[in-house]
Amino acid sequence: MTVPSDQQDARRWAEAGRDFAAAYAHDQAGRRDRAEALYRKVLQKSPDHADALHLLGVIAHERGRHSRAIQLIRRALAISPDFPAAHANLGGALKAMGKRTEAAEAYRRAIALKADYAVAHSNLAAVQIEQGELGAGLASAERAIVLAPEFVEAHVNRADALFRQHRLDEAEASLRRALELMPQRAATHGFLGAVLGEAGRYEEAIACHRRAIELQPDDAPSHYAFGRSLLQAQELDLAEASLRRALSLDRDLAQSWHWLGNTLLVAGRLEEGLSC
Repeated sequence: MTVPSDQQDARRWAEAGRDFAAAYAHDQAGRRDRAEALYRKVLQKSPDHADALHLLGVIAHERGRHSRAIQLIRRALAISPDFPAAHANLGGALKAMGKRTEAAEAYRRAIALKADYAVAHSNLAAVQIEQGELGAGLASAERAIVLAPEFVEAHVNRADALFRQHRLDEAEASLRRALELMPQRAATHGFLGAVLGEAGRYEEAIACHRRAIELQPDDAPSHYAFGRSLLQAQELDLAEASLRRALSLDRDLAQSWHWLGNTLLVAGRLEEGLSC
């Protein structure tokens, strides 16, 4: 007996719904490979499943496949245009591709659809700051903090805007608040070290960078930042060692070459310094 097409469609939708629920459970549990496979299975049965397209795009973005993420999320938005999370995640993928203007537009669209979307406000702040719109970036970060006072990234973005305006005391306060909320976040310790170093508080800066390295020993930018602070404190041998450690982890970290060169020049090793 032939099953009527509407019954077939209903069955296919029901199966897709079960597969999606299973995929989402795996996704939430961090089992991305299984989730990805199931999202693809959903799309085989229901090619216009906006949630599956969106979340498959999020996984692609997390894995560095940003162009693919943009394609998938835009397909989801073509089906479901009033989808705040999809606009916000599209913004993340666009930002990763260096398309900051488009990323900002995506975040603004997410906010237009959901005014209290703290993550979108914070992510918009990060893009605005990168574009040199420091006042707007500060306002966006502060709006995110009002909406979600314990959202660490918003405090860090606020600190970034303040730091670039050379409002060092305020930037320090924001970073210390971020560390109260998430004390094991290595990048925040490193950023606080940069702020303290800019303020000439080198011993405190060095302590922050040491803590960042304790938390994330193989992070090249942390060793670079440590080396820079050591140079500022005139600890030339230690600075050289830290910068060389950064380069052993990432030979293409240009700022490490630059500051290693400065360290060697200060030490009177001109030829080596200029080579760096």
